[in-house]
Amino acid sequence: MNRRRAMMRRAAAASYPHWRMNVSGVTSGSSIALAELELRSSYGGAQAAIGGTATTSNAAYGAAANAFDGHAATFWATNGVPEWLAYELPSPLSVMEIQLRSRSGVTSQTPHVFTIEGSADGVAWDVVSTHSIAEMAAETTLVLTVQ
Repeated sequence: MNRRRAMMRRAAAASYPHWRMNVSGVTSGSSIALAELELRSSYGGAQAAIGGTATTSNAAYGAAANAFDGHAATFWATNGVPEWLAYELPSPLSVMEIQLRSRSGVTSQTPHVFTIEGSADGVAWDVVSTHSIAEMAAETTLVLTVQ
């Protein structure tokens, strides 16, 4: 009975067509870099950021699309914080978890403090989750629960 009540109280996952990682801190230095950012609609699921448009506040050293292309050799990178990396999906989606893949040969540019945000219009953003992670070794992955 208690389990049933807990399940009924759980809010439905938010569904948005726009998702972004808003980075406010890095592990060291001032640059941010990611080889891949996966948005997943189910736990352990496949990359859902397909068929949409990637954007960023700063693509000084790597295009936003590189973080969603499925190739660990390409990357998105900026030369400062705060910065954000966003993806507009073809239709609204509930993101349950994300997977980060660090850049090859670089550990100091890992996002350290960031929020995952959703938006109905790409202008007004709702914070869905807040994260603070340790420095990632080069070429490693990390899966984080969003909702």
